[in-house]
Amino acid sequence: MDSENWKKLEEAVSVAVEISDTQKRAAWLIEFCGGDEELKSEIESLLAFEAESANFLENSIAPYAAKILPETKNNLSGKQFGHYKIIREIGYGGMGAVFLAERSDGEFDQQVAIKIIRQTIAGSEITNRFRRERQILAGLNHPNIAKLLDGGISETGEPFLVMEYVAGKPLLEFAENLETKARLKLFLKICAAVSYAHQNLIIHRDIKPSNILVTKDGEPKLLDFGLAKISDVGSADENQTQTAFRALTPAYASPEQLRGEQVTTASDVYSLGVVLYELLTEKRPFDFQGKSLEQIIKTVTEFQPSLPSQVAGSKLPVSNLKNDLDNIVLMALRKESERRYKSVEAFAEDLERHLKNLPVRARPQTFKYRASKFIRRNKITVAAAALIFLTLLGGIAATLWQIRQTQKEKEKAEAVNAFLEQILKYSNPILSNLRKNGQETTVNEVLDEAARRLDSGEFDSSPEVKAELERTVATTYFGQGKFQPGTKHMEQYVRLLRELYGENHPKMIVGSIHWAILLFSKGELDEAEKTFRRYLPLLKNEYQKGSVKAETLAEALNNFAYLRRTQGDSKEAEAIFRQTLELIPNLSDEARNIVATTRSTLASTIADQGRFDEALQTAREAVEEFQNRGEIDSPNYSFSLTVYGGFLSEKGEFAEADKVLREAEIILRKFLSPTNLWLGDNLRNQAMSLYNQGKYAEASEKADMTLKMYEENFGKHYDHYATVLMIKGLSLAKSGQTNEGERLLREAFELRTKSLPKKHFWVAIAESALGEGLMTQKKFAEAETLLKESFESLKISQGADNPRTEKARQRLILLYENLGKINLANEYRKKVL
Repeated sequence: MDSENWKKLEEAVSVAVEISDTQKRAAWLIEFCGGDEELKSEIESLLAFEAESANFLENSIAPYAAKILPETKNNLSGKQFGHYKIIREIGYGGMGAVFLAERSDGEFDQQVAIKIIRQTIAGSEITNRFRRERQILAGLNHPNIAKLLDGGISETGEPFLVMEYVAGKPLLEFAENLETKARLKLFLKICAAVSYAHQNLIIHRDIKPSNILVTKDGEPKLLDFGLAKISDVGSADENQTQTAFRALTPAYASPEQLRGEQVTTASDVYSLGVVLYELLTEKRPFDFQGKSLEQIIKTVTEFQPSLPSQVAGSKLPVSNLKNDLDNIVLMALRKESERRYKSVEAFAEDLERHLKNLPVRARPQTFKYRASKFIRRNKITVAAAALIFLTLLGGIAATLWQIRQTQKEKEKAEAVNAFLEQILKYSNPILSNLRKNGQETTVNEVLDEAARRLDSGEFDSSPEVKAELERTVATTYFGQGKFQPGTKHMEQYVRLLRELYGENHPKMIVGSIHWAILLFSKGELDEAEKTFRRYLPLLKNEYQKGSVKAETLAEALNNFAYLRRTQGDSKEAEAIFRQTLELIPNLSDEARNIVATTRSTLASTIADQGRFDEALQTAREAVEEFQNRGEIDSPNYSFSLTVYGGFLSEKGEFAEADKVLREAEIILRKFLSPTNLWLGDNLRNQAMSLYNQGKYAEASEKADMTLKMYEENFGKHYDHYATVLMIKGLSLAKSGQTNEGERLLREAFELRTKSLPKKHFWVAIAESALGEGLMTQKKFAEAETLLKESFESLKISQGADNPRTEKARQRLILLYENLGKINLANEYRKKVL
């Protein structure tokens, strides 16, 4: 293909890519080529490349043309160009291919890059441009511009340039892992190269990342001055401008370049702005994918790019781009060339001012802006002055705050004292209006009166005081075993905290923990868990800072551990209980009551996992701790006795179990209300022991007492409510009331299956109990299924030798004996199954 056809080819592609309709494009192509099938084939090949590349219009046509022209396929490896021998092809320039070569005359070893114009495209226009590039490069000597070393014409008539070989990476690839500051410093070196060219009256006109290589030492090298022109202010070379327009890269071209107008140094400023935009954001200012040349020109000349900080990739923090850099980049990208930076030096100077925290020219010079820059430059001086000022100001503020706080705390204390004084008067038979018929006023009556006064609105004007009193009344009600009024006042306490403090305030965090405990007591286990998991980390953090006491954290951990045990995660519960015990050294003697029962509850959690012997030993140690301290006349000691007695009963040591449990009951009735939950738990363990001894009537009576206490003060969602139903149901079944017994056993099994995972040992125990109840009615088929499933489940969760597993095994043996299946009964009599 000669140069005339090459011109036609270039013109045809420029027009054809703008015809989106396939049929119209084909018709136009036939008309344009006028029967020249070779030209038509070449144009279609180039258009095929256009279809494969979404960014066709953003790249020079030369690489595509070189790939399809037959002559470019010749392998030049080993051929001689002047004193240099070609090694291999390394890329394409705007006018031809670029090869790696080495000096071959033996003078010295040197690798170079040789740029060669192929004869197929070496028309007069391109040859002139090639010569102009050689003329330009010959006059440039800058460390960031690739040097011209030699040049000439090959034996076959191909013009070539011998350039410095740059062994490096393209700009964007090199900058991938650089931080913003490092990218800016790299870009400033590029600006220095372009500025040097401008000082030598050279306008590059094709600045883009692919024309900039960076060495391993971080030195950028500006390449490819093939489109550059010698600046002559006041005149325009129309032919040269049109030539450059056909070869430029639209993605980096200025509006005036795309319009085909006169190009000045301001055009290079714009291209540098695009390069900086892409260097900082990893995106270009405009997306040209799928757009025609006409649409590209419209986009660049009429639309504004997004702020770099709005489109920055994940590698660079947006905060690094806001304000200064946003303004600097957009000033370089202004549509009107006269409104851009006056020179590349001015562009670079603004970037340097930004790096030094000086005010930049791209932003309005407001006092606030200049002051912020001054502070950044003089951090130590300003910080010292500010520290002195703030210390003085802080001292005054702290003194005033302390005065206000002292007054505030004094007022709170006076209000609480007045309230307590009024409450104490109720115990005075002369002053109290609660005394009736000569009877003494009870603690519960005084508590109810305190609650009434809180509800009356008496403390509405002092919400902080009211919040503290609401909490006190709520916890006192809970201590009395009255969960309904306790719940009401705890809800009011948390509501007041939410109104008074933010979510992250220490008092609100503590209040939210109380709320989680309240949700737990109401049976809303999932919500309770979510609340605990949200606020416990915050509470631990406040404890580390010293704003929350150790006893507050211990109470929270204890309740969360017990919740997780109730939900069936005994392993997590055990870990949390042990965290609670680690806090003991940090607790005051008075506060240690909070964790006094933790070891006993830990014992129950260990037993849940089948480690019965370890659990029994832990429960015994908890009792001995109280005895060693001489604290054997307290509710906490009785709680530990209750847990220990339960384990003795499960093991079959009934005499010792009954003794321990009755001792605990006496202490509980001495200190606590008749409806207290701990007393209910004690009666439950006594009922279980009585049932296991065959004392069904007594067991049933104890179970009735316990069920009433649970229902009135906690609800059926209490984790051991189902346990008492099983004791009552089995006792009735054994006493001949089989239908009622079965009903209670089925209710217990349903409660367990609804609230716990299927494999939880409590589900298996309820299943086994129902199986035993069904045996009393000779419903052997259903009983066998239940007893076998529960035995296998307990054997996995509790172990083969666990008392709970042993009880399930004995029930299976009894079942098969009733069925006359002695062989199966004997199988289950084996100790190892």
